[in-house]
Amino acid sequence: MYPYWLLFLIFALGAISTEVSRPAWPVPVRGSAVPPTRGPTLGRELPLMLAAIVTAVMIGLRFRVGADWDSYIIIYGDIQRLGVSEALERWEPGYTLVNVVADEAGAGIWLVNLNCGLIFMYGVVQFAWRQPNPWLAVLVGVPYLIIGVGMGYTRQAVAIGCCMAGFAALSRGSFRKMVLWVLAAAMFHRTALVVLPLVTLSYTRNRFQTFLVLIVGVYIAYKLLWTDIDKFQNLYIHRVYEAQGSGVRLAMNITPAVIFLAASRRF
Repeated sequence: MYPYWLLFLIFALGAISTEVSRPAWPVPVRGSAVPPTRGPTLGRELPLMLAAIVTAVMIGLRFRVGADWDSYIIIYGDIQRLGVSEALERWEPGYTLVNVVADEAGAGIWLVNLNCGLIFMYGVVQFAWRQPNPWLAVLVGVPYLIIGVGMGYTRQAVAIGCCMAGFAALSRGSFRKMVLWVLAAAMFHRTALVVLPLVTLSYTRNRFQTFLVLIVGVYIAYKLLWTDIDKFQNLYIHRVYEAQGSGVRLAMNITPAVIFLAASRRF
């Protein structure tokens, strides 16, 4: 448990340091936008990058940590046995390629998890830099997004990280990069393609375009999910799960939640 609390503490100290060192903004009028922070510079960016790399290393070098650990060990062995061409028919090409590279390097599942952890944390940090306090943005994701998803569901974590990098690009006005990042996310988990129609809706200019995007989105969702609908029902609806780490995550969240509710006027 101590490594997780240490990870939480690193980003908490960074968030506090950012608030202390940042010039005071005028108190915003109710309903007005919060002033954005200045863009990242090397001096401000490097500490957060180092903290993200440390987190990625924890994700990559974990052992028997995560709900799907055994499943990914089986997938790694199957890719070794089946070869690239047959493996690409069963799993997404991005995740398959990462496994093939790790196998060729003789590094095992460790290199797979490390590479995936680096991609995931890159996306998280890119998204965080678009927030008023980047350290705080990562901090709120530590209890579940990083510890639960990043260390438990490797393919989904990479897809989420790519989508977050895409959202960061979109906030800078680059819809093209957003599309490319979502396509990269789909290389690890194909359900990420569902994000594209949702984002495109914000760019539609009339009802016809909105209707067209919705039709395309429904079609994509159908093609992606219908063939595996029975599997999804068994995995996510009928099966009973027990989250052993929920107590740790609740402990990380309950203290700041109580402070916030008790002193909400000060925030």
